[in-house]
Amino acid sequence: MRKPLLFLTGLLLCLQSLAQLQSPTQFFGFAPGEQMVPTHRLYQYATHVSQQVPAKVKLTSYGQTFEKRPLMMVVVSSEENIKNLDQIRTDNLKSIGLMSGQPTSKTRPAIVWMSYNVHGNEVTNSAAFPKVLHELLAGGAVADKILKNTVVILAPCLNPDGHDRYVNWYNQKVGVTANANTSAWEHGEPWPGGRWNHYLFDPNRDWAWQTQEIMQQLVATFQQWMPQVHGDFHEMGPNSPYYFAPSAKPYHEDITPWQREMQDVIGTYNKRYFDRNSWLYYTRERFDLFYPSYGDTWPTYNGAIAMTYEQGGGGIAGLAYERPDEGDTLRLTHRVAHVSAASIATMEAIADRSGKVVEEFVKFYDRNQNSPIGLYKSYVVKTAGDEGRVKALKTLLDKNQIRYGYANDSRALTGYNYLTQKDEAFKTEAGDLVISAYQPKSNLLKILFEIKPMLEDSVTYDITSWCVPLAYGAKTYGVKERLTPNPQAPASSPQPAISGKPYAYIVSWKSAEDAKFLAAIAKQKVRVRAAEKTFDMGGKTYAAGTLIITRAGNEGLGDSFDKIVQAEATKLGIALSATESGAASKGSDF
Repeated sequence: MRKPLLFLTGLLLCLQSLAQLQSPTQFFGFAPGEQMVPTHRLYQYATHVSQQVPAKVKLTSYGQTFEKRPLMMVVVSSEENIKNLDQIRTDNLKSIGLMSGQPTSKTRPAIVWMSYNVHGNEVTNSAAFPKVLHELLAGGAVADKILKNTVVILAPCLNPDGHDRYVNWYNQKVGVTANANTSAWEHGEPWPGGRWNHYLFDPNRDWAWQTQEIMQQLVATFQQWMPQVHGDFHEMGPNSPYYFAPSAKPYHEDITPWQREMQDVIGTYNKRYFDRNSWLYYTRERFDLFYPSYGDTWPTYNGAIAMTYEQGGGGIAGLAYERPDEGDTLRLTHRVAHVSAASIATMEAIADRSGKVVEEFVKFYDRNQNSPIGLYKSYVVKTAGDEGRVKALKTLLDKNQIRYGYANDSRALTGYNYLTQKDEAFKTEAGDLVISAYQPKSNLLKILFEIKPMLEDSVTYDITSWCVPLAYGAKTYGVKERLTPNPQAPASSPQPAISGKPYAYIVSWKSAEDAKFLAAIAKQKVRVRAAEKTFDMGGKTYAAGTLIITRAGNEGLGDSFDKIVQAEATKLGIALSATESGAASKGSDF
């Protein structure tokens, strides 16, 4: 008798919880898409849901924007999965070699991550977030299947600064009733618009490079989960129908057959939803899978099944937009319906084959670690004289969790010199950077370091070359044999102390680190000159652009002059030379 009573008690508690859960319409006082909603209100709804259904929803902050807006993510799954959430996450990382140890279970749900609103004025995607969240928790066969077989991560707004810049502007301009006339004020978003982040940078092209703080925080969190599936949601011109997978050509040659197959599978599920509602859509056009720093390609090169989704609309569309050629008015409510349907369709496609998705993901990483693709099995980056560039390169590798080590000693090798683009004999030296292809992120490493990507179609959406060694100007060799790097950097020799009061300090201009040094001393009123031509001094040749910091012109700093220059050089690891004379042995004197 006790079991039926326990069952009934649990059922009543569940129904009571759902009864307290408000729909987006109840919470906001209007249906999704009827008004523009700022980011903090989206987060308030997420907070409400997490408080009402804590057994199935976990709300987490993963950082903040430059303008101090929170960056949030919502994890949704079954009670059992939420109870074991950290185990699911860590088992996933252990199974692909990104965390030490063995997974506690061989079976686990797939992780599906949906990223909304990386471009701030593409508001449909954030506007659809409350609807998607509520549909997942409202019950029904599809929703229950998704929650049982997957862990869904919803990122409501990747770019809150841009989103709120647009929403605040629009709400100031719109009247009581939205004006669908395309000439209306509310359809003329002024510069700079909401697409960009605080620094007017496009964050969707920053997944690999991570120059922007919001992307650094996003990708760091993404790599704490390593989802098997990623949906990257966007908008385009208002006269276009909806776009979803499969992607257009070119596909990068290293996209696996399984990843290609799943593009078609997910497209089929989306078509069912759109056909059922007689909505227009297209596939296999315009949006390819090639340039590695997008929200579809970067996860793809990390083994995920990742797609771009594009809804017609964007910043010009507002709440309502006349489309004479289509004979209709495009409303934000329509756009929200499309995005929410595409989101649920994609989740359902994964829920129906969750085990296979996880299995193929593990296979991808097993290949990376034991049989990496590509001609080169190791890369050697020469360090001496290029410390600043190598430091910047290491920062990029760290951000992408690409492992590296160091050469122990001198060794004769043959490799492909990226700078001369020829095979050459060279020697490693202690301290040179060594990157092995036998590692979890091998696929991403190969793609970022390739000098001539194979292009199957000349019509592409973005740039077709991005070779990291060339971008950083680092002297790099691709080596066909497997090298085992030493994980510990050799002890560096301290720079010779500079005594007395030199005539001038000299710093080579080679990397962004040198620019940081220049900025640091300039802030402290140090006056700096630059060489216009190559010159020789003290047995060394200095290139044009070399910084020359003379005592003359800095007398006003007194004894602080030497302290400032030397302290900032030490702090940034800058190779600082000193001279007792302004006379060059070749080239112009100081």
